[in-house]
Amino acid sequence: MVQSLHLWIPVSDEWEARLEGDPVLRHRIAGGEWHKAGSSFAGKGSAGQVLTWDLGVDPGWAAPRLYIWRGVLHLHGTPGLVWLESDHFQVLPLNSHEFTVFGTDGLTHLRPGEWYVFPEPVEIRWRDAVAPIRGSVASKMSALGEQPQASGAAWLQGSVSLDAGESALLTLRLTGPSPAGILSIILPQQLILQEPWKASTGWIEQWFDGAWNMNIPELGFGEVLEITGIAIAALPHQETWLAVRASWHGALVDLPVFIGRGWFTEPPRLSLTAFSQGEPVPGAEFVFVDGARESTGASGKLWARVKPGLQPVFPVGDPKNPLWVTAMAGLPLPVEVQAVEGAQGQAGIFGGVLVGSDGSQAFIHGPGFSIHSEDGACHGELAVGPWQGEMGEGKFAVRWRGPSETYQDGSWVWQGRGDGWRGHYREERLRLGVELGSGHVPKIQILLNEAGIGAAFSGRGVTVRWANEHIGVGADWGNSRAWITWKPHNLRFSASPRGWRVQHHTPEGTLSLSLDREGSTRFDAAWEHLRVFIQGSHKEFQWGMTVLGEGWAGAMHVVNTHYVVELRRGQLVPLSEGLALFGQASLQLQPHGLSSRWVAGLQLTPLPWLGGMASYDSHDGIRWQLGVTFSL
Repeated sequence: MVQSLHLWIPVSDEWEARLEGDPVLRHRIAGGEWHKAGSSFAGKGSAGQVLTWDLGVDPGWAAPRLYIWRGVLHLHGTPGLVWLESDHFQVLPLNSHEFTVFGTDGLTHLRPGEWYVFPEPVEIRWRDAVAPIRGSVASKMSALGEQPQASGAAWLQGSVSLDAGESALLTLRLTGPSPAGILSIILPQQLILQEPWKASTGWIEQWFDGAWNMNIPELGFGEVLEITGIAIAALPHQETWLAVRASWHGALVDLPVFIGRGWFTEPPRLSLTAFSQGEPVPGAEFVFVDGARESTGASGKLWARVKPGLQPVFPVGDPKNPLWVTAMAGLPLPVEVQAVEGAQGQAGIFGGVLVGSDGSQAFIHGPGFSIHSEDGACHGELAVGPWQGEMGEGKFAVRWRGPSETYQDGSWVWQGRGDGWRGHYREERLRLGVELGSGHVPKIQILLNEAGIGAAFSGRGVTVRWANEHIGVGADWGNSRAWITWKPHNLRFSASPRGWRVQHHTPEGTLSLSLDREGSTRFDAAWEHLRVFIQGSHKEFQWGMTVLGEGWAGAMHVVNTHYVVELRRGQLVPLSEGLALFGQASLQLQPHGLSSRWVAGLQLTPLPWLGGMASYDSHDGIRWQLGVTFSL
């Protein structure tokens, strides 16, 4: 029994492929020799190629019944992309956070080590490299519609992704034979040409009349002429897909361009303070629409990231009286609430429905379960007694974990369920931990108390560390990473083949300095109300700053000599009990001039279980939301 996967290595580098799992599993790459689970083999010089990664089973003699064999794929030394083409397109990014999907809903970042399912092949990129997935069509993803294609004209890039302030080289290739004619290129308003277009043959006559027009000479058979230009992305009000359009001999050639807000992407932040008799209340718990559960700190305050728009926040002690808030994009929202008795523990079963011009949500939460559905995508978790379940991507699975069992054998204490056993061994100088999971490679941890030495062995590799009250060192062979920490100064230095990083962390904020193997240096500083970064390489120098205040925010991003600045101001004014007026305005200063956006609206909460919002957006027009909640 063999299952074939596709493997793409985007960069030329030495790498190692490994399969961990049940002993009966086998794997091979490019039709080579089969290897047992737990063994690995090296590859080299396969950058840009698509290789076949076969997974097989050698069960020997096995009685007829249903078998489940589990395995985990590992790739060391390079990023990689694994995919399976079946009824649905399934994809697994490995070793990098820089894999992105370009689709009609915008840009989606993929987390390494997690499987994703798409209804059809999509365009996936690692940095600027497009994964050669069969059936991936950039124009389909950008929702630009099909256009008649000019023979002999093509953009060299399949698509372009930029954040505000970044620039990209655009190249249109014309291939003969073709008669002389006028080439026209139309740039969307959010793309600004830094200097005139250039031709591979040298200077080219051009003029601008809303589009860039160029006189192109006659091209002989097989003759190639490349037109290049550098465009910088302006700051859009929201991330968007656009198109650079070229017209050549009556046909159109579109280049899909995604422009994100980048450094200016700041989700709404809810600053909630709980009071009781005028005093802050620490430990007061609140549940959000997506099921997240947060507690106030020692000062009676919590920070939570929420989605823009109307939503209820449920006090655990009184879910029948949710707190209705309207969050505004990119701004902190300060809210004060009177805490009630019993603000900790269980809150019973409660939920609600939100509908509006931007979509719909439904949710229900209770002891041991949480279900949240948004625009047809449903996610949930179940943990009731011995039952455990998960729901997502159109699938729902429930399993019986069995009752927990505990045994003691001398200094060993064993705890087990249906999914495996965990053992702990303790004495004065030595501690051991063993995890025997069903279908997984055993995990072992060793700690010598007096010496401060620790080690861990698992399917991901070997990790060792040593520490005392002043210093700590360690190495992780699975991730090819080593580190050293100076505890009194809260300093940490880590290094890997990808580069090195120094971090300084305190309760007030974090400082970080890093250097990657491409020679790019970056400094980051983050505090509660201020973030700063400075980055330089042989190609460009850039820096940025974000400041958050009481109801306002400002951000700046400078790349070489180009800049983008944005100021935001928002306010919510209670008019009466259950009625509030809110507004927001933003101003953008960028190379092509000033732009602005404003929003004004009303929030109405006539009953504790009923809330509504209506607003006018100068960019999107009328928006509205209506929500109802319940508590049992």
